[in-house]
Amino acid sequence: MLPAGLSGRSLAVQERFVLLLTVILVSLLLWGFLFSGHPLLDAMGHSGLVMQMLSSFLMWLIMMIAMMLPPVLPWIWFFAAATKDIPGAGVSWLRTAIFSSGYFTLWGFFSLLAAGVQLALRDWGSYGPSGQVLAPAISGFIIMASGLFQFSALKSACLQHCRSPLGYFLLHWKTGPVGAFRLGFGHGLFCLGCCWALMTLSFALGTMNILWMGLLLLLVCAEKMAPHGQLISRLSGVGLTVWGGYLLWAAFG
Repeated sequence: MLPAGLSGRSLAVQERFVLLLTVILVSLLLWGFLFSGHPLLDAMGHSGLVMQMLSSFLMWLIMMIAMMLPPVLPWIWFFAAATKDIPGAGVSWLRTAIFSSGYFTLWGFFSLLAAGVQLALRDWGSYGPSGQVLAPAISGFIIMASGLFQFSALKSACLQHCRSPLGYFLLHWKTGPVGAFRLGFGHGLFCLGCCWALMTLSFALGTMNILWMGLLLLLVCAEKMAPHGQLISRLSGVGLTVWGGYLLWAAFG
């Protein structure tokens, strides 16, 4: 059950500042690493399979945290307010960090799978130096499939969840550190269900393409936080489907 009086709680100015500053600093650090040219990728061509997998996994994990930290900020903000022991008491930063770690655990699983796919494509000679598949037909399929997923019932349900933290916390609230992790993990399931197809666009557009990553970040934030997020999702789906269809037509036409 959600703590009583949550509707009357809010973060103090200094608490908001600390939380926002932390997110900004972490985001800048991660994006700075990505912009530097992925030093971790150096190990992919010069080390054993284990080190290649590890470097690829870490690169994907850093990329996913950089991409998903801004859109999950409202949820972290809401959770931080909900875990104030009594009105006027301080935020439990430890529980907030545990909630966040539960959320990003799901993206860790996605990163592990993506790293495996990346190495497989590289071994098959289908992966370019800038981090994108070389075959136009495969790129077209990925882009078109991502666009079509924007119209699916799963996408709609998960996006609706991501836009309304209160309903989720009212139904699933749990106390203690384990409860915080489970709440973050549960939200991560919905977020992964909402965004996994968009994240696969990295294979078609390039995992080292900072411009496309920035545009994907803006799209994810608009879907989850802007007014008419469902409409934005559908419009992006139209654009991606047409673009992917064109690439497939060009490849086979």
